[in-house]
Amino acid sequence: MNNLDKKRFMELMAMLEENFSEDKPISKQRVAVYFEHLKPYDIFDVEKAFHKTIGTRVYPSFPKVAEIIQAIENTEDIEIKAMEAWNQANKELPMMCLVERGGDDVSFNPLSESIILAFGSWENFSATDPNDDRYERKRFIDSYKIITKKEHKERLLDAKKPRQLT
Repeated sequence: MNNLDKKRFMELMAMLEENFSEDKPISKQRVAVYFEHLKPYDIFDVEKAFHKTIGTRVYPSFPKVAEIIQAIENTEDIEIKAMEAWNQANKELPMMCLVERGGDDVSFNPLSESIILAFGSWENFSATDPNDDRYERKRFIDSYKIITKKEHKERLLDAKKPRQLT
């Protein structure tokens, strides 16, 4: 967001106030703090997050900035996606080890990048102990979150680049 988005941001904050703080107006300081912390995000993503928060939040208190950021970044969804990716990695393991051994390039996607970040290679991943996989799973999930967060930031930066007319 930038200063041009302040008017829309104020309208969104008023919408939150209407839903979560009807009897107590929000202060200018609170608006400034929220704006400052949400500045890295596009106004359209912030607006979607505000609507999502209004539609899903069950507590009557005013939402914290962190909750809005979670709604923007879909952090709950990342947990679920990371577990799905863990299951997918275990399914693809035999094939990916063959691809790696054959010298073929492994396609780079969040799944493969997470395996490589956490274990160094699919081959190393195959050497983990399935009876003691909770540590391996946590290491993979943490890596998956890092990779997907990095990709999300790159997409945001790409979206903010001026486009050339052809």
